[in-house]
Amino acid sequence: MIVKTGWRDRVSEWKAHLTDWRMLIQKGLPLALALVFTSATILTVLGARDVKLEYTSIEQAKNDLQTNRQELATALAETQRLTNQLNTLNSDMQTLLEKAQQEEELVSDKIEELENAYTQVENREKQQWVKPMQYKVCTSPFGYREHPVAGEAKFHYGVDLAADAGTPIVASRSGTVTVATYEDNAGYYVVIDHLDDYTSRYMHMQKFIVTEGQFVVAGQIIGYCGSSGASTGAHLHFGIYHNGEPVNPADYISM
Repeated sequence: MIVKTGWRDRVSEWKAHLTDWRMLIQKGLPLALALVFTSATILTVLGARDVKLEYTSIEQAKNDLQTNRQELATALAETQRLTNQLNTLNSDMQTLLEKAQQEEELVSDKIEELENAYTQVENREKQQWVKPMQYKVCTSPFGYREHPVAGEAKFHYGVDLAADAGTPIVASRSGTVTVATYEDNAGYYVVIDHLDDYTSRYMHMQKFIVTEGQFVVAGQIIGYCGSSGASTGAHLHFGIYHNGEPVNPADYISM
């Protein structure tokens, strides 16, 4: 009996619990649904906000990209402008270089022309000699002769030109005076270096009026005719030397 009674009590208790669960389910179901709906709503709002934030980020990125494109386009335009300027400068520089080259060629041609003219003048100057003095007669030519003082045959390294004492003597060609002195045999004499391997000598002067180192031009008076040194009368001993060797003045001056 005792066992049966306990069994009935437990059955009654189970029935009560079942009733309570039914009530809880009836009361809690709407709440559960509300919780589920609320949770879904919250998740939807949060998702929408994230989507909006993402959209905003995308829009900002698009704006930044557009700005960068505009800046890049501006930079490209400026680069193109500078490139055009550089091309223009290069073209102008090329034109100037060509013009300078043409002018340089003209100047070179002019210099060459002047050099040729100078060479021609120089050659004419080298070839032209003037008479060193207005003389009366050539008393002794170039070559062997009987020396008028020594009385024996000796080689005469120039020509003797007789003239009145005091007759002006001039430089037969332009050059630099290297000797202007007195010597017992030559008397008062002058040597002129013509700077082209030629020299000329003027002996037995009455006096000279130039100094060593002085530059003289052809026809310039350098002294006066006399009879100084080993001489028998007023005259000029005139000699021409090429590379230190005596040459016949009659080959250079019409005697």
